[in-house]
Amino acid sequence: MSQVENHVDISYELYVIENEARGHAVKDAIYDALVKLNNAKSAPAPSPTPPIPGQIGEAEVIYRLTSFYDGVPGIGSVVRNVPLVTYSGWTWWQETNDDAKTTATVTPAPTAPCLLVVAAMHRDTVSIEGDGWTKVVDSQSAIGTDINQQITVWKKYVSAGEYTITVNQNSSVRMSVKSIMLYNASDITLIDNTVLASVPYTPAAKTGKRRLYLLSSVYASGNYSITASYSGIDLKSANELRFSAFYDYEPDVSAVPTFSYSSSNYTANSINALVFDIEEV
Repeated sequence: MSQVENHVDISYELYVIENEARGHAVKDAIYDALVKLNNAKSAPAPSPTPPIPGQIGEAEVIYRLTSFYDGVPGIGSVVRNVPLVTYSGWTWWQETNDDAKTTATVTPAPTAPCLLVVAAMHRDTVSIEGDGWTKVVDSQSAIGTDINQQITVWKKYVSAGEYTITVNQNSSVRMSVKSIMLYNASDITLIDNTVLASVPYTPAAKTGKRRLYLLSSVYASGNYSITASYSGIDLKSANELRFSAFYDYEPDVSAVPTFSYSSSNYTANSINALVFDIEEV
């Protein structure tokens, strides 16, 4: 697709960049605009019609996102070559369902070098395609009626770019895959691997590091089976019906979230949980 044909509506992001006083909001707006641009690149080419107000081409996107630095000598050229990272230090791509399947594919596009973490909720043996992956852990099994459900996690350090990640399962049973990009991270360290005999569940205290939480439920309830209660944490989440990831990017905040099931009718041992500390570069 040519740049002339590919028009991207980033009017909201440009407004934030020009008017928002908070640095992290500006960085997020820049990142969101580039994500829109990247997604538009992979979309089917539209008919070559003139842009409407608020829609601009790729070259103009890059110019507008960086031109406000040009008043300072030497800064503009530097900014245009700095990898963009969200203020929280993570992004994620995930499937939108946990249907029965033998293959699941996600296509993350990190904007800077990062630790790429792939997590699969599954009910049969799974494997990941491609080289360079290290398996981190197989979770304990969450138990339901004739069901054993696990979370398997892999990791790999990658550069900025687009990656097609495929996870295969031996039989067609429920599976859901997430890819999580952790920027400025060198590794993840397993803190807890447990099955919840009862809820709520409160993980171990933090030790001055970022945290990643992965939980899956055998049973579905509401929009998302896993719930999180917390105070004083800017907790981020990537949710799907039975499988949720939560991310705490504030190592200096000592509070930890508490996790539960979205219905009062909880079946013992039907949720499993993995807790990771994130090691800095």
